Amino acid sequence: MWYFLPFIAIESPRVLGINYKASQTLYLFKVLLPIILLFLISRKKKIYFTPISSSLALYAIYLVFVSLIALIFLPDIISFKAFLRQLMSLIIGLLTFVALRNIFTFSRDSDIYKGILAAFFVIILFAVSRGEFLRGEFYRIRATFTEPSHLAYDLVSIYLFVLVNMPFQSRRLKVCLFVLWSVVFVLTYSGSGYVSLLIFLTVLFVQFLAKFKIKHLLLTTLFMLFTIIVYCTLFSESYVSRILMATVGNLSDLTKIPVSVTDRLQVLIMMSDIKLIEAKDFLLLFFGSGMGSDSRIAQLLPRGIYANIVSVKGYGSFLSSALSKVYVYSGIAGMTLYLFYFMKLIKTSRILSRKNIISKYSEGFIWTLLAMTFYTFGPYSSMALWFIPAFLDAKYIGYLHNRSKIEK
Repeated sequence: MWYFLPFIAIESPRVLGINYKASQTLYLFKVLLPIILLFLISRKKKIYFTPISSSLALYAIYLVFVSLIALIFLPDIISFKAFLRQLMSLIIGLLTFVALRNIFTFSRDSDIYKGILAAFFVIILFAVSRGEFLRGEFYRIRATFTEPSHLAYDLVSIYLFVLVNMPFQSRRLKVCLFVLWSVVFVLTYSGSGYVSLLIFLTVLFVQFLAKFKIKHLLLTTLFMLFTIIVYCTLFSESYVSRILMATVGNLSDLTKIPVSVTDRLQVLIMMSDIKLIEAKDFLLLFFGSGMGSDSRIAQLLPRGIYANIVSVKGYGSFLSSALSKVYVYSGIAGMTLYLFYFMKLIKTSRILSRKNIISKYSEGFIWTLLAMTFYTFGPYSSMALWFIPAFLDAKYIGYLHNRSKIEK
């Protein structure tokens, strides 16, 4: 059961009756998370602290500490209700990481892979049953997800990761799965998803096809530009092409760039437009203003861009990416800890790939995941934000366990 539940997404508006605009894709795994954790606790397995889990815990502790300080001294910036909402999101995310790591650590790889593939076929079955493959008009596949982009993010950071790391017995099965994955991924029509895949392929180009030098950076840039130009030429009327052309044509005035772009890249805009008028501004820049201080975005973004973002969002959380939350909530110090956590992920991936425990391409997924935090994973509880870290940490625990056996 455990291998199947984590990846079944359900549409939260239908289940909870909440406004579509304010909804996030809900996973059955999160609904059953308390039961899963009680089951894992009852097994009385040893608690492991690794470089990944320790660095993640360090960031979480710092974030909560800064938030509590902000609640006391900055009541005009952060409210207890907003803090509690983000704290619950963070706790759910951390518990998801812990639960997934335990499941992956104490389960057979074959069972896990079969379960994840079963969840993948559920996505396909729902897409077909809803007629999403058969409609003649423009229609984005979302299957069991609330939003097509959420499906696209999972397809890159969960299902593609599994397909790459899974030891296939049959080449025909491997080709079939990748074809199915490609069809579903393309028909999500998710610009952010396409960008995520392009980043992954680019990282692979730099990492495995050449040693990193200036000329290779230039080749990588040309490769990305060529891909974009070909896509915009062949699919000039697509949503992604129109958004891209509107963005390129208005670089001189960011307020005219489509909101879907400025909303996702808001952390870069905020970091490029830092205003330090008072001493408090410096303290907030370095230490952050605590979880739930989303209203600070009005001070950190140019007025026109902020107004555009608010005009299309019907709820209070205007920070649309994990990194924008890290920047506003925990400042430069928090970003340093957050990046330190990703460096531990990369180091662990390199150790495991050298030992042939995971694919050598896994490091590319981590760099892609880091890049994706610039423009997505708004809630800390996003499943795709925790899957790869939990998987790598579980494999690292297994590696340490086997090594200690050999040494004995």
